[in-house]
Amino acid sequence: MIISFILLCLIIILIAIYLCRNRGCIVINHLLIKYIGFANKINIPNNVYAIGREAFLGNNRIESVFISSSVVSICDCAFLKCENLKRIEFAGNSELRYINHLAFEGCHNLTEITLPPAMLGIASQSFFECTGLEKIILPKSFSFDTIPWGAFANCINLKEIIIPDNIKYIGVNAFKGSDNLDLSMIPSTAIVAPSPYSTETEVENDDEELRGI
Repeated sequence: MIISFILLCLIIILIAIYLCRNRGCIVINHLLIKYIGFANKINIPNNVYAIGREAFLGNNRIESVFISSSVVSICDCAFLKCENLKRIEFAGNSELRYINHLAFEGCHNLTEITLPPAMLGIASQSFFECTGLEKIILPKSFSFDTIPWGAFANCINLKEIIIPDNIKYIGVNAFKGSDNLDLSMIPSTAIVAPSPYSTETEVENDDEELRGI
């Protein structure tokens, strides 16, 4: 009985040390699979190469996140519905390449984001319904030539977006519902995909289809 109790205490201590070292993040093979801490300011550990699917899902404590230089990919739904997230900061030598599907959907208090120079591309709906987002800067190094469908849909306060000249195609509904955006900021050479809807009523009722449900 005493030995079992001692072993249990040792396990608890080791877990505590592990979480402290990784700042509340569970990291396996350089993949951050889940955050179980209680901080409102998050620093992603330097041993993380990818922030996993739903790693911070629905965490309303988080107000700011610092993405370390080691992170290459932010996976699907990583920060989905982190409604109080206000600030995302990237290390000056960030190696981030990809932001995937629904990664920041519903981060309503996020107001501005500048993606790092190493970025190659973003996936569909990556910033869907970021209703507080006002400005986003895409790097000139952006190697993908497309802003995918629904990427900034329903960002109702989006006013400014800096788009590199190599963007050739704006996907279906990429800016649907982002009515405050000055569309003249889109490069004149870019082809804007037409909406598949013919009536205003159909557009208003398409939220579930846009989400892929």
